[in-house]
Amino acid sequence: MISYRKAEKSDISELVRIRSIFLEEYDGENHLKNKDNVNKEVEKYLHEFMETETFTGFVAEKDNKIVGTSAIAFYDILPAVHYLNGKLGYISNVFVFPEYRKQGIAKKLFELVVNEGLARNCSKLTLHASKDGEPVYEKFGFIKTATEMEYINEKFYDK
Repeated sequence: MISYRKAEKSDISELVRIRSIFLEEYDGENHLKNKDNVNKEVEKYLHEFMETETFTGFVAEKDNKIVGTSAIAFYDILPAVHYLNGKLGYISNVFVFPEYRKQGIAKKLFELVVNEGLARNCSKLTLHASKDGEPVYEKFGFIKTATEMEYINEKFYDK
């Protein structure tokens, strides 16, 4: 059985390892060339922001082993028509190990980060998607733009 929870500081070393696997899968050779530096920076970031209002991560577990992750980072910008309150969320690292894919785990992890963003009153949620991920995110109401996918929270949209 798969269980879901917010990531904790005690998960950091495993989250760094999984982020590295994700980046290798997503960005291949570029990541491998800079793996050690990236891993150090990811670890530093997680230690700094994990227990703040700036970052929330989620994990899926089976038998006390993390089998998938998702994350959302929060930031503020000057308000505009598509984000009246200036609160934005960037979704990243939606990842499930290959042997656990096609079981709805990524969908549930994605639901958790989207709901976290909406609960935090984000006007807009953005992400960069793999080709495999695009159809999943479209089902949640995300639309593809020139550089990313985005979801506009109608509650904060001035038409």
